[in-house]
Amino acid sequence: MNYGHFAGYIGQDAEFKPNVGDSGVANFSVAVKVGYGDREHTLWIKCALWGKRGEKLAQYLLKGTPVAMCGEIDLEVFEKRDGTWDASIKLNVAQLTLQGKPKEREEGREALARAPAPRKPHAAAARDYSAPPPIEEDDIPF
Repeated sequence: MNYGHFAGYIGQDAEFKPNVGDSGVANFSVAVKVGYGDREHTLWIKCALWGKRGEKLAQYLLKGTPVAMCGEIDLEVFEKRDGTWDASIKLNVAQLTLQGKPKEREEGREALARAPAPRKPHAAAARDYSAPPPIEEDDIPF
């Protein structure tokens, strides 16, 4: 089963593109924090919300809005113009929940607007596949 659950902040306002017939798609990206301590980084997920839900929710999917969502994950691998390879994660959203109260959503948008734009490191350089740090006795909660 290929299904993922994510929570994060919308990085750009949703853009709704109508298709022929009743369907259309709202495209947006979500920033998700992963890792901890020195290994913490931001994972950007490209999201697509299809149909009438995408059309109706696009007006609420604004930059900085906290969301929780789940759906089918797709990994797109592509060659960049400079000849290097990169990958991006795409999510076909099945369920989406706006998080927080409307005032908190507005504060999140303002904080995200003040934050500097994230630098996207080279995919190979951004990940450290070495062994995780050892777990200390004090780190175990029980």
